[in-house]
Amino acid sequence: MSIDGYKLPKMSLDELMAFIKQFRAKAKILCREMLIKHYTDMIMETIDRHALGRVPSEWVNPSLPLMMAAKFHIAERCEKIYRTNRRDPEFDYGFEMCLFPMDDKILVQTFSDKEEYTELWESRAIVEDYHYQNNADISNYDDKKENWDKMSKERKAELEEDWNHRYEDWEKAFDFGILNLHGLSAMIVNHSHLPWLEEQEVLDAMPSFEDRVKNSAVNIVLNEKIKELNGGEEYDVNTIFGIVREASKWIEGQKEKVEKKCDEIKDKLYPEITIEHLRMVMKDKETA
Repeated sequence: MSIDGYKLPKMSLDELMAFIKQFRAKAKILCREMLIKHYTDMIMETIDRHALGRVPSEWVNPSLPLMMAAKFHIAERCEKIYRTNRRDPEFDYGFEMCLFPMDDKILVQTFSDKEEYTELWESRAIVEDYHYQNNADISNYDDKKENWDKMSKERKAELEEDWNHRYEDWEKAFDFGILNLHGLSAMIVNHSHLPWLEEQEVLDAMPSFEDRVKNSAVNIVLNEKIKELNGGEEYDVNTIFGIVREASKWIEGQKEKVEKKCDEIKDKLYPEITIEHLRMVMKDKETA
């Protein structure tokens, strides 16, 4: 059993609601920032692939402008996660939590696949780590600052008492059963109601021409290596994880190859991605 939980100080329901409301507002801003980057990466890659005469990404819809197609694709992938109960961290923008009011504290379990949400949550001044694992050694201390073997008996006893208390608290909170049947559920970011982005937001976040050239060059060199490792055959990245990992490590030392590819393709890319590109409809997915 492993619980990546937290604790908040004891507070009234009004105080808790105010805290959650304030945090939700910050999380929604963060969600928007992450979405802008996601849109930007998807659209940039597809437009640059188009300029190089390569087949567009699979998410491109031949009847929709790129910006609209990107939105629908992200929404569909996010909805599929909750419909099938299968993880897909790249597209899961949902963030929920379950709260358990105790006599002297409030325990919290968060649910999200985005590390950015976790970092935002843990940055709140009143949020304290309160994890527990019964299949591992005591870990309620910072092993970068303290060494268990060099601790005093008193310090070890203090940590052991706290560790046992965590077990008792979590057992009392939900009896190690189904969390949301015992606690109070709070939706922080609803995966079904992601923010609608403006075209200008995506354009403002678009990488520079130099970064786009390098990104395309790296992808081309990397894909060529993956194909080589796969025996020259076409591939599906979802079925050759080992080869992809090997190629990803290999590309780190291929600065000269990447620079050469940059020189080959830089005159083919659009100098700037504009609103017209966001509104472009790619009707032929096969030939780009």
